[in-house]
Amino acid sequence: MKQTHLIEAHSGCRRCSVTRYSAKPKRRVVEAMVVLGFDGWKNVFRIDQVLVRNSKHANAARPDPPQTCEWLNVEEIAQVEVSSEDPQYPIESAFKSGKGLGWRAGQPEEQTIRLLFDEPKELRRIQLRFSEPLVERTQQFSLHWADSQTGPFREIVRQQWNFNPRNSTMELEDYKVDLHHVLILRLNIDPDLGKGQAFAALADWRVA
Repeated sequence: MKQTHLIEAHSGCRRCSVTRYSAKPKRRVVEAMVVLGFDGWKNVFRIDQVLVRNSKHANAARPDPPQTCEWLNVEEIAQVEVSSEDPQYPIESAFKSGKGLGWRAGQPEEQTIRLLFDEPKELRRIQLRFSEPLVERTQQFSLHWADSQTGPFREIVRQQWNFNPRNSTMELEDYKVDLHHVLILRLNIDPDLGKGQAFAALADWRVA
C-alpha cells in the first residue's frame, strides 16, 4: 500500500502514530452469509476464525462492556494508519476505552483503519462500537488480519447494520477469536453502501 504522507506523531499519544494514505481497498467475494434478525437488521458474513459473536443495539443508552477481559493498550503497542480524519475527532479517540469522542472521517465514502502491532500478538477478543444518532443509513464494515506486513489478509467478519435515529443509534460488536501471530488488523468501513454521502465513524475499538 503506497503511503502519501510520512508517519506523524500526535502530541496526545506517545506510541500511537498516524499515517494517511489514499489507496482504496478492493472488495472481496463473499463466501458465506448468516442473516440475523434485529430491529436494526444486518447481514453477517463469517469467513475466518470468529468463534463467538455478541451484538447489541440501543437508542442513546450505551451498554456496559464486560469486565472480564484485560484490554491491550493500543497506544503503547501499535501504530495506526487511517485514510482520513476530522481534526476534532482524531483516530486516537477511538482507543480511549470509551473516554474519548471517537474517530470520524474527514471526508465521505469508504474509509480504512489499520493497526500495525510492534510485535506479533495472540488475540482472543475484538470489540467494535459504532454510533450514529442523527442519520438514517445502512453501513457495512469488514475486519481483516494478517500475520506479516505484506499480507495476505484474512477476513474475520463482514456485516451490514441499519442505523435509525428512532430506534437503532448504536452498534456494539463483541467477537471472541482465536488469532495467532497477528501483525496487522484492518477495518474497512463503508458508511452508506457506496453512496459517498455519509461520514464513517468509530466510537471504540478494543482488542485483547
